[in-house]
Amino acid sequence: MLYSSLMEEHIDLICRISLVLILLGAMATGLPHRKKADDRGGRVSRREDPTWFWVCMSFVGPPAFLAIITFIIQPRWLDWSAVSL
Repeated sequence: MLYSSLMEEHIDLICRISLVLILLGAMATGLPHRKKADDRGGRVSRREDPTWFWVCMSFVGPPAFLAIITFIIQPRWLDWSAVSL
């Protein structure tokens, strides 16, 4: 019961820390591969993915990244986007 109470009380902090760890894990996984490709004179080709993917990423990516960073810094700034379930 005590554990459940602590989880409910600190769920926001737990989510924020988890999100930071996920971002750090993604960077720790991706950056060495990109560095290795750069060292060998190659690049990660954008031609591997279809054009529609990059168009969608250019519209969805920056707002999503901004929302993630905002949630990590100050979650209350995103209260306007809450959806009641």
